[in-house]
Amino acid sequence: MAQRDSFRFALNVADRSHVALASARTIRPSKWPAGMHSAYRDRRSASMPMTAAGSTSMRSRLAPSAKRASATRMRSPPSYAAASGNAPRSAGAAGHRLHCFHPAGARRPSPTARRTMTVSQPAHPKLPGQVVLVLQGGGALGAYQLGVFEAMNASGIQPDWVIGTSIGAINAALIAGNAPAQRAQRIAQFWRHVTERPAVNVPGLPTTWNKIGAEFAVIGAGLPGFFRPNPAAWLGPLAHVGVEHASYYVAEPLRDTLASLIDVELLNAGRPRVTVGAVNACTGAMRYFDSRERRLGLDHVMSSGALPPAFPAVRVDGAPYWDGGIYSNTPVEVVLDDAPRRSSIIFSVQMWNPVGPEPQSIWQVSERQKDIQYASRTDGNIARQQQIHRLRHVINELVMRVPEPERASADVQALAAWGCQTTMRVIKLAAPRLDGDDQWKDIDFTPDGIAARRQAGFDATMQAIAARPWERPMDPTEGLSVWSPEENRIGERHN
Repeated sequence: MAQRDSFRFALNVADRSHVALASARTIRPSKWPAGMHSAYRDRRSASMPMTAAGSTSMRSRLAPSAKRASATRMRSPPSYAAASGNAPRSAGAAGHRLHCFHPAGARRPSPTARRTMTVSQPAHPKLPGQVVLVLQGGGALGAYQLGVFEAMNASGIQPDWVIGTSIGAINAALIAGNAPAQRAQRIAQFWRHVTERPAVNVPGLPTTWNKIGAEFAVIGAGLPGFFRPNPAAWLGPLAHVGVEHASYYVAEPLRDTLASLIDVELLNAGRPRVTVGAVNACTGAMRYFDSRERRLGLDHVMSSGALPPAFPAVRVDGAPYWDGGIYSNTPVEVVLDDAPRRSSIIFSVQMWNPVGPEPQSIWQVSERQKDIQYASRTDGNIARQQQIHRLRHVINELVMRVPEPERASADVQALAAWGCQTTMRVIKLAAPRLDGDDQWKDIDFTPDGIAARRQAGFDATMQAIAARPWERPMDPTEGLSVWSPEENRIGERHN
């Protein structure tokens, strides 16, 4: 019993934990956004990915506000085969035909009910500046990032720079460590791999109890391909086993999984640039490992996801590193502080919402505490950067008012160097709250939870791309703007 309590404690503190990748079962794709993009339409002839009941269960997970936002977009079930790697892909005049796949264990419909989905590749939007994808840590919530990238990929948008922490670092490496044509397939393959395992699923038993049963099954046995119990943990929490062994689980299976999905040469090719964050376990200092400055390997990715005490520290350059999320979970400041600065379109993907209802129970208090802790003051950081960026543009204006002869002096040029003419457009994509979410939502790797978050990420990103916020006018002295689908809907209702 004491050992079982220890493993439960490990999960509780593993906030965006990849231990969360434990309670997963098979992904069953959810409903497809019909009104978001006219290119998506149904055709008959291939198998349906899920039953109507299955798609309804995914929809039921969305919180009321998310349901209202997506009500006009949800119609027919999608095929994620293009990203799954389970089916062939053929290009035609109308686009790519995506053949639906059946996850292991999913009930297959009769041959007479077969269907395909034809996806016409939309025109590639021209974006004013580099495209940066910033991925927060959040364990199972990282399925939202999968949907975000699938929408970007379907719209012909490939990032020039991917920045991630924790599960965001893993997703970033899966994107950067593969050729453009394989990225969506590989990142979906990873998520399918960590969710496709037999789990406790007793027919007729409430979903909540099945989830709890699945969690306890994995707490004791681990997850093949991701992690397994650490024998050193049986020595007790006071045993001096070394920082690289002081954990409840070992993550070597994850290393093997990533090694099979990531091409390290492509990871370092700079197309896209990739940055992952980790924190020094001895100094407490945050460090960003950047492919522009050094060669990256799996150790750097693993260190960014080594959340203590669930997982052990990973040694890089002789020093032990832990999950960067315990210091800064939203690395958007990396691109805003980059030098030399470049005009950028920043897709900032956030899984933790600092705003929520007043908690009424200890259980709800725990959830709110977690949301606030791992939201990492993103809005405050962006507001500070807006002030700094405005000052940079003010410097530009002041320099232009200096008489021409004096402007060429060394002193004025030194001051002018503090100015900046770049523009930063942040597109904030926030994962919605699902019905039944609680403090354990980051370990909700159930099929319905993953499908709902994946779909939500796809929906929000397609809406953002359709709105083209990068084309909106910006005050030249402002330098930085923030746009989100939620704020856009509020503005439309008020107009």
